[in-house]
Order: sequence, then structure tokens, then C-alpha cells
Amino acid sequence: MSYPVTLYVYDLSNGLAKSLSPFLLGRKIEGIWHTAIEVYGNEYFFGGHGIACCVPGTTQLGQPYKKQLLGDTHVSQEVFEDYLVGNSNGKFHGRSYNLLENNCNNFSDEVAKFLLGTGIDEDIIKLPQTVLSSPLGPLLRPHLEKVKVAPTDSQTFTSGNGDQLSNYIVDDASRESIMYSPVFSPVSPFNDEDIEILKTLDPSLPTVIERGPLSADDIPFIIATFEVDVSLFCRVISTLASKPGFVRIMLGDKAILEKVIHVIKASSNPAVENNLIAGLNQAKRSSNVLVELILGNVTRFLLSENSEEVSDAADARFRCTYNLCGYDLVEDDTIELGSALLHTIPDFTPDDKASSLDPKNKQPQSKEKIKEKINMHRNFLKTLFLLMLKNRQVVDLYMAMDKHLDYYLQYSDLSGLVQQITQFVNS
Repeated sequence: MSYPVTLYVYDLSNGLAKSLSPFLLGRKIEGIWHTAIEVYGNEYFFGGHGIACCVPGTTQLGQPYKKQLLGDTHVSQEVFEDYLVGNSNGKFHGRSYNLLENNCNNFSDEVAKFLLGTGIDEDIIKLPQTVLSSPLGPLLRPHLEKVKVAPTDSQTFTSGNGDQLSNYIVDDASRESIMYSPVFSPVSPFNDEDIEILKTLDPSLPTVIERGPLSADDIPFIIATFEVDVSLFCRVISTLASKPGFVRIMLGDKAILEKVIHVIKASSNPAVENNLIAGLNQAKRSSNVLVELILGNVTRFLLSENSEEVSDAADARFRCTYNLCGYDLVEDDTIELGSALLHTIPDFTPDDKASSLDPKNKQPQSKEKIKEKINMHRNFLKTLFLLMLKNRQVVDLYMAMDKHLDYYLQYSDLSGLVQQITQFVNS
């Protein structure tokens, strides 16, 4: 079966390049191009958010300036989207976006080569660098850097380790546009000894765990890993949590659910807890018992001194905190999580001139120390601000603790969320 591949071409200058280029470049150009690839009924594109797709023509740019049929591909949508997931953690990670050197046009070119064997017009790829290095560049750059090509309803591609997390925390103009996608913790690969253990239980088990599909018939073998090696069981559950069908099967099987609850109560493997919450969200399922246990572990962590650490466990706890924000928590649980997150925020003086007190020893802290602590807890702050946008009582609690929201307007990755919260409070 073949699928038509079309290049969508947009003019980011809104006609400015066309009118000014004869005077500043000495030649006329039609536009500053943003491109996307339309295939399988979706529009795929790349920007500061990472790789995303949407219904064709539904970004803020509206309809394309022009459409160019590139050819037909025999690559299936499943294979193509696996390719996108693989690239979302590499060259086309959101943080790797660069207006001149690694932009939407480079993405469209590589995607076209993958699907068809040939890229897009080289003039499109070279044009941004040509224009922005010319006298026209200083006029256009501020406008282009403000452009956010994101639809109101899109899918963002990310690898299983969730490294594109920061790109899910968006700062569009309205709180309705907040995007959430489950973020899974990385799982250590199974070594030869692990694989041999799994094969003794069932020869096909390693393949089922890594690739799926999972069926109810596989569950007794999964449970058996708990009796052999609890650590191996944890890695198996962490791996399966993102696989289609596992959460549904787990919630319907009392035996495996009891083993999972045992692991969570031990609070020894944050990655398992995070991946289970992410899996529940991905499958659009709920489990009060799992969520209550995991929420308890997360809040205890946030209220402890361990939240100061930089470690794999702390990273998994942060991811879990974020995934809990994506879960439909009851109001009391939302406030509990918000209160714990507030504990991670450094104190500072309102005027930001004098040093403030360290909450542990009540000794003055320098501005540099304050900023160091803010940077350490940047991810927790983003998650707290997202939670505040979901629940007015968390905002009230924040204000009651005399925290100064305006302080964070100086940080580019937090200012958008702060502005949204201010609008939410005033609405």
C-alpha cells in the first residue's frame, strides 16, 4: 500500500520578506519558509516543542502558503512513527532546535529522505540562514523567534525515557492549551542472566516483555519473576507499563496487582511507581489504591531532605510528580501534592535585594545561593505551576505561604506559566 507525501510550506514573515527583500537583499524572495510533512492524514513538524503531529492545517499558522506533492511512500505509519520516536531523543529533540542550523526545514528534509529516498528543495533549507545573516535578518529575527508553531490539539513524540519532558510543559497564552503526555522513566536493559531467568519461565517471555503484545496467559510467568528476583520483577513491570494492554490486564488480575502493591509499599523503586502512573494515564485507566500509595511515597519524598539530591531516584520522583499532575486526582489529593511541592520552593525576600534565610539553619543566603536552589528545583516549580492552573485552592495556598510569584518572571522557562496563573487568578 502506498501513501502520498506532501510538503506544507508556510511563510513565517507574513509577507514581510517579499516586500523588503528587493531593497535589503538585492533580490526578491517569496517568504521565510516553515515546512511540515503531511502523510497518513497527519501533519508532522518540528520546533522548540520537539516533534509533533496534528490535523493538517490546524497550527497557528493556518493554511499553508503552498502544498507540494513529493511522491508516494510504501513505509507504514507504524514504522514511520517508530522512526520519529527514535529521533525525538536525538537530533530532533526539542532542546536541539536551532533557528539557523536545525529547524523545521531540516526535519522535513530528513523525513522526506526516510519516506521517499529524496529530500526537499535545497533552496528552502538554505534560505533561513541566507536571510538572517543579511541586513534583513535583524528585522525578522525577533518576529521569527516569537513564532510558536503548535496546534491546540497535538501529539508530541518522545522516547520511552521521557527525555523530552520539558517540552510537554508548555506556556501558551491560555491554560486550556496545556498539554500533558505520559513520561516514562528509563529502564535498565535486561542482561544475559536476566534473559536466561525469563527464558526458564517461558522461552518467549523476553520477547513479549520487550516488544509485546502481552496477553493474560503471560501473567503467571510475570508473577513468577517476583518469586525469583524482586528487582527483576520491578524492571519487568517498569518495562511493561508502557506496553498496550498491560495496565488493563494488571488491574483485572488480583495476583499481579498484589505483587505490584507490595513493591509500591516498600517504596524501593521510584521508576516502577512513575511508570505505573504514566501507564495509567496513557491507558486512560484509574486505580485508587495504586494512586494513593504512590502519592503518599511522592509527598514523603518531597517533604524530605532527599528532594535536594540529584539522582536517578530523585529524577523518577520528579517524573512521577509530573505524571500525577496529569492524573485526575481528587481535590484533597491535588492539595496534598501541591502542599508538598510548595515545600521544595526556596524562600527569598520580596524586593530581591537582600539575602534571605536558609530554612534549615536560619542563616542568610546570598542571591547566588537562592538562584542555585531555584535551578535545582526548576522542574518541581514547573510541575507546581501546572498544578496551580488546575486547582484554585493550590494557588490560594501558594499565596497564603507568602510566596512571590512575580519573582519567577525573570526565568524564561517559567514566565509563561506565571503569566497564565496570574490570568487564572484574575479571571
